[in-house]
Amino acid sequence: MTASWHRRRAPRPRGRALRGVRGTVRGARQVRRNFAGAARLTYTRGVRIAACLGLLAFATFLGALVIGYGVALPGLASSSLIDANLGKALAGPLGLRLAEILVGAGVVMAMTVPGWLGSRAASCIALLLTGAALAHRLLLLPHLGRLWARVDLIAGRPVDTLAEAQRWTQHQEWLLLGMGALLVVLAGLAAARAGGRALAPSRGS
Repeated sequence: MTASWHRRRAPRPRGRALRGVRGTVRGARQVRRNFAGAARLTYTRGVRIAACLGLLAFATFLGALVIGYGVALPGLASSSLIDANLGKALAGPLGLRLAEILVGAGVVMAMTVPGWLGSRAASCIALLLTGAALAHRLLLLPHLGRLWARVDLIAGRPVDTLAEAQRWTQHQEWLLLGMGALLVVLAGLAAARAGGRALAPSRGS
C-alpha cells in the first residue's frame, strides 16, 4: 500500500514545475506588456514634443515672412517720415535678422517634421525651406547689400547699379513667395494628418 501511494504521489513535482513554468511565462508576458506600454508612452511624448516644436517653428517662419518681409520692411522703405537712404540703411540689418530667423525656424522644422508628421513629402518640404532660407541668407542678401550700398536712392544713381539691385530684389521676392507656397503645402499636409487622426477613433467605433 505504501508503494502504491508513492506511485500515486509521484507526479506532483512535475505539476509544480509546470505551474512554475507557466508563472514564469505569465511574468515575462506582463513585463513585455509593461515595456511595450512604456515604449508607446515615450513615443507619444516624443511625438507631442516634436509637434509642439514644429508648430512653433512653423509659426515663427510664417511670421517672419508675412510680418517681417511683407509688412515691416516695405513699410520702412516707403515711409515718408524718414529719408530714403536712411530707410535703406535701417532695412539692411533688419532684413539680415529676419533671414537668420528663417534659417533657425527652417532647421527646427527639418528636425521635427519627421516625428511630427511622419511624411516624406513633409520632410522634403522642410528641407527645401531650410535650403532656401540658407541660400537667401548666405548668398542673396550679401549680394543685395553690396548692390544697395552703392546706390543713392534720392539721386537715383548710378542707374545701372540701381537697375541691377531692383532686379535682384525681384528675385528675392520670388524666393520669398516660393517659401510661402511651400509653407502653405506643409500646412495642408499637417491639416490632413490631423484630420486623419480625428477620424481614426470614429472609424474604430
